[in-house]
Amino acid sequence: MSDTNKFKTHLQNIAKYAKTKDAAAHTFEIGVIASKFTMLTALLALSYKNADTAFINKHPENFLSECIAIGASAMLPTLVFAINRRNTREGMKWLKTFNAMFVVFLVFFIFHMLMEMSGMNGVETKEINKDDEIQQKYLEENIFTKPKMITLCVGVIIMTCLALRVRDTSIGLVKGIGEFAFFGLINAAPYYLICKDRGMETKKALKGSALTGLMYSTLYVGLQLGGFFTHAFGKPESFEIHPFKKEK
Repeated sequence: MSDTNKFKTHLQNIAKYAKTKDAAAHTFEIGVIASKFTMLTALLALSYKNADTAFINKHPENFLSECIAIGASAMLPTLVFAINRRNTREGMKWLKTFNAMFVVFLVFFIFHMLMEMSGMNGVETKEINKDDEIQQKYLEENIFTKPKMITLCVGVIIMTCLALRVRDTSIGLVKGIGEFAFFGLINAAPYYLICKDRGMETKKALKGSALTGLMYSTLYVGLQLGGFFTHAFGKPESFEIHPFKKEK
């Protein structure tokens, strides 16, 4: 076969592969990673600009407890997801799982530090030493700008379409419902702690925690349908057509 024919065949394989669910799943995964990177980069920039360390200086023990709680709220679901998606033939790859747990804990530990130093924690919880008008102005000028909101909406629509294309329900109904509830509850708890540490009323803190839990549960559904958890913790499905893999 000539080089030209090989190249045409390669392009045809790529075109066929792009139409498969595997391609959608990989694109979804790239989108998830890109969104995390974008969020951390934005928070890092805001942290440099605002350098809000008032709460850290005043309540260092509370802040450290919050960082640990946020890290744990991401680390424990990682363990649950890995156990529920273990490979029954090869057995649980514990070393890989513990490594993932450590990385996730560290990332979200740093994430909370950036949330605090960027001023987002004070804005979200309406910290008692900030005026509502100042908070609203801060949000409009730094967070809820029109271009950013349009970009966010477009990104959410694209990710939703990819998730609906993949429709990964391999976890099953019973385990799926359990993970849905667990993921929401364990991420709602740290938010309540953050609110109370900043003087928010119990009723408002509980309401905010409930909304946070619902948001994370919804996020779980999207990540599961998009195949993110299966790809990360389970054995990837073999590609029907893979343009970058030579046939044996």
